[in-house]
Amino acid sequence: VTCTFLLDWRFSSYFPCRSRLIPRSRQSEWQKNNRSVITLANGTLQDSADGTNKGAGVLIQDSDALQIRNLVISDVITNGDGAAIAIVDSGVRMRGVNVTGARASRGGAVAVLNTHASSLVSALSNLVVINSSASECGSVYVDSSSVQIDYSSFDRSSATAGGGGFMCIMSSNVSVINSRISTSIAEANGGAMSIQSGSTMKLVRVELIENKAKTGDGGAIQCDSSLI
Repeated sequence: VTCTFLLDWRFSSYFPCRSRLIPRSRQSEWQKNNRSVITLANGTLQDSADGTNKGAGVLIQDSDALQIRNLVISDVITNGDGAAIAIVDSGVRMRGVNVTGARASRGGAVAVLNTHASSLVSALSNLVVINSSASECGSVYVDSSSVQIDYSSFDRSSATAGGGGFMCIMSSNVSVINSRISTSIAEANGGAMSIQSGSTMKLVRVELIENKAKTGDGGAIQCDSSLI
């Protein structure tokens, strides 16, 4: 069963829009065997703030049945991870999402966390991120997860206090394919990417343009105890 909802919708004025599905651990056998695929599509979300939590825009937790497409998110703020979209212990398919002016502690645009335990992979396609910032991991923060990013672009991402102007990867498997990362700035290591803690990164046809680490190593990429 496929259910599409919130068509041509708009949220504004500092109210977080959150997507929470029933955690797999609480699903009945019928629910596990008769899953619906829920699609969040064709919407605009702006000026949303969420104090210290994750996902001021959209929070996806304990789910493997969500698709996001054709979504515009702007000026969202959180003191936690993933201001625009936070994916926690979930597998999500995302296509055609535009994020502008997102700010977080880690991962201004997107945070993907703790999906290894459930063997889920999140696929992010045609993602456009502009002017995203965080204390570290300016646009994307991936921790203990598997993620594939393709046909995407990231411009003017910044890590204002730490490393990974565009992305930080911790204990994760990540592929970036046919994408462009430009003018990212990190205060510390990894102007574009900081890859750490036994991670594996696959880069295929990726443009890295004018990225900078202000005070640390790796103007484009810093890799520590990991594989590229």
